[in-house]
This record gives sequence, structure tokens and C-alpha cells, in this order.
Amino acid sequence: MKFYRWIVFILGAGLIIVGGFFPNVFKINAFTILIFFILAIPTVTPYLKEAIFPGAKFVFKDEIVKTKELMQKSPVKEKMQEGVLHYEPFNLISAREQIESDHILALAVLRIEIEKKLKKEVEFLDISEKERKRLPQIINVLQRREIILPEQISALKKILNMCNKAVHGEVISKSEANQIIDLADELFYRIFS
Repeated sequence: MKFYRWIVFILGAGLIIVGGFFPNVFKINAFTILIFFILAIPTVTPYLKEAIFPGAKFVFKDEIVKTKELMQKSPVKEKMQEGVLHYEPFNLISAREQIESDHILALAVLRIEIEKKLKKEVEFLDISEKERKRLPQIINVLQRREIILPEQISALKKILNMCNKAVHGEVISKSEANQIIDLADELFYRIFS
């Protein structure tokens, strides 16, 4: 799909250049430029930090970069404390399968998988039923007990925040959704491996 987008972009740019040098071969007008602009949007947006169009604002790239930086500060756990957590691999297959058909739904699936994973991990901890019910309480327990490092908590909250924003209507590309899923995968590897 990326290859197709680049071909369309290069072809459009080539036609506009040809139209500039040979105006009798290909006429450039406002309609031609509008079509080229529309075709170029999917090619250019993954490289933008922020773009504002009527009714849409793209800011995920910056959040993704900040989350990556947080995770780089976070070391991979060398050995789990005995009896604290029971590690099971984080399963992102359902989110990854969904990405091509509906990348927003894939982030909703990711959000659900994160919550299920964390709830499963705290089953082995001696905490109240109230602390097990909602994700914010679970995250607080993991932070208080220093099972998850502060940088990892921040990265986790950013990932959840990006998922929530996308699910509630903020515009996000498939590429960005895929990056968010990759970030979650790397984060859970760093936390629980």
C-alpha cells in the first residue's frame, strides 16, 4: 500500500512538472492541484508532527515519539521478583489482525487487551476487590508496589490516552495505530519479561 501511495505521489508531481514545462501537453489548473493535494495526503501525513484541517487535528506523531523516549529510559527487568507477578506473554494478535480492516477498532482492542493483561497480573497480588476492578486503580497498585517503574507508568498512560483519543474520534493513520501497538508490545516486554 505504501508503494502505491508513493507511485501516485511521484506520478502527480511529475505531471505537474511536465505541465509547467510543456503547457500544451498537460494543463494545470486549480482542479489539478486539488486532486494532487488530496492524493498526497496519505503519503505526507505520517511525516507530519501536527496538521490541522477543518474538523481534524493530527498530533499523534509527537505523542508516539514522547512515549518511545519514556520507554528508552525504562530498563528491561532482568528477573521478576519471586511470587510477585506471574508472567504470561502479552497477546496482541487480535489488535494486529484488526489493523488493516479498521485501525481505530484495533486501538480499542489494544486498550481492552492491556486492561485484561494488567487485571490478570494483579490476580496474584494481595489487594482489595475495589483495587482490581478499574484500570486506574490497578495501575496505582502496580506503581505503589514498585512493580512498574515510573517511566513505564508514564508510557503506559500515554499509550492508553492515545487509544482513548482515537476511539473517541481523533484522527489517526494506520501507520500511527501500528506504532502505538508496537509501543505497547515493547512496553509490556520491558515490564514483564
